[in-house]
Amino acid sequence: MRSSDLYLFTILLLIGVFLFGAHYLRYQHDVVLEQDGYQLINVDQSQTIWPHKEPIVFILEKAGSLKEIYKFNGYEQDDFSSINYSYYSPSRPYQENDYYFIEAFKNSLPFQKEMEDLSFEERYDLIHSGVRFEGRQLIQHNLEPGLFGYVDTMPLIFLVIGLFAFVIFKTIDLIALGLCKITKSNRAVLVLHIILILFLIAFLTLVRLTPWFPTSQLALLIRNAIVIIPVFTMIKIVKRRYADSSAFWKYQFINFVIILIVGNLLLWIGNEIGYMIDLSTFEKISHKPFFCTYDSLAIGILMSCAIGLLVRDVVDEWYRQWQKAK
Repeated sequence: MRSSDLYLFTILLLIGVFLFGAHYLRYQHDVVLEQDGYQLINVDQSQTIWPHKEPIVFILEKAGSLKEIYKFNGYEQDDFSSINYSYYSPSRPYQENDYYFIEAFKNSLPFQKEMEDLSFEERYDLIHSGVRFEGRQLIQHNLEPGLFGYVDTMPLIFLVIGLFAFVIFKTIDLIALGLCKITKSNRAVLVLHIILILFLIAFLTLVRLTPWFPTSQLALLIRNAIVIIPVFTMIKIVKRRYADSSAFWKYQFINFVIILIVGNLLLWIGNEIGYMIDLSTFEKISHKPFFCTYDSLAIGILMSCAIGLLVRDVVDEWYRQWQKAK
């Protein structure tokens, strides 16, 4: 096997492993209770504070062995902005918790009131108010019907995002080429790249792709700079060294490793540093659940950028080869 084929095979293997691994982990559930056609999994306090879409029931045991049962039925608004809980406090003697979980998901409990539009602080205080917490999530529930909903909830969505990344990278290349022709200098391209880096750091600071809440702009700014600046610098250094088309796939392989592996390592380091900054800033702070939230989304976007950059360079190489053959 030629070295170029080996590099290409490794890139495709990394993409396949990422998609398979993410899909497996996303849908790998440890069912702790199965009854009357319902399959339930454990959820922790952070997943209850920040529910995704599926219905959740949690039980708080208070002082004096009192029990309170709460249910999140799912978001009632498409923008996922309103979190409401149904509340039920059973009278003694109490049943086992599994009984209340099943009956709550079956809507058979006589819920006594609705707690609407709860803020983060209200949810945080409520969920940490008991001496013991136990939560369950219904896993068969599907609120995203249709083909788009199926793709949107799978890691395959990052392949689609990769195509958008390709378009963005090609647009930036065309702007850089135009600047070179107008100014007759490569300095304009350097200035363009610096502006793009600063814009990307600022934009992601506003978007707030973080696995914890609340988040400060300082923590996000530092986290984003830790990821973006080293990755961009390393890619530029590698490009200068492997500009020769004879090392094309080796160059692509190194780029892919830089974005996917080094980028994720820097993301983890940046998240830890940012979280420590905010931990000393905010009195109440909570981690968000990993899958289908901002942390996993940030990792998927890194993969999409790696795919978009790969597609861009392959298209450019095909175009160069076509020009030579003319």
